[in-house]
Amino acid sequence: MEDLTYKNKIIVFIEAFILMILLQGIMEYFKWLFAPHLPDTRFFRNMITMSVMIALTIILFLYAKIRGQTLAFFPEKFSKKYIIATCIVVAIYIAAPTNFSDGITSVMMILYSSIVTPVFEELLFRGYIWGRFEKVMTSEIHIYI
Repeated sequence: MEDLTYKNKIIVFIEAFILMILLQGIMEYFKWLFAPHLPDTRFFRNMITMSVMIALTIILFLYAKIRGQTLAFFPEKFSKKYIIATCIVVAIYIAAPTNFSDGITSVMMILYSSIVTPVFEELLFRGYIWGRFEKVMTSEIHIYI
């Protein structure tokens, strides 16, 4: 690990805090912007949030690439077989016949709650923020605190 000063540690903490607040603000802004044009239901609010999360995930990828930060979604110890098996299980889970009792609504809610939200959060916290903290902290216990 690089030998960085106390000032660099503070900058990383401030950057993480600002990034989280900014992303939350962007999501709330888009909900406010689009909500009047759609029916006022939980489904449509969640679809707005899902669309914004997908867009923010792409932006996070680009931001990390500009900053030279790698985004590790899966731990290194997982093999390609594990990742492929996980993708197959997710596809089967979404395609299960019981999910179609409410039509596309239930499938979209599963997609939102089981795939989009966890991927967004893992890329943000484990991928970007954890990676930034790893560069400035002296041990893993400091990252947890």
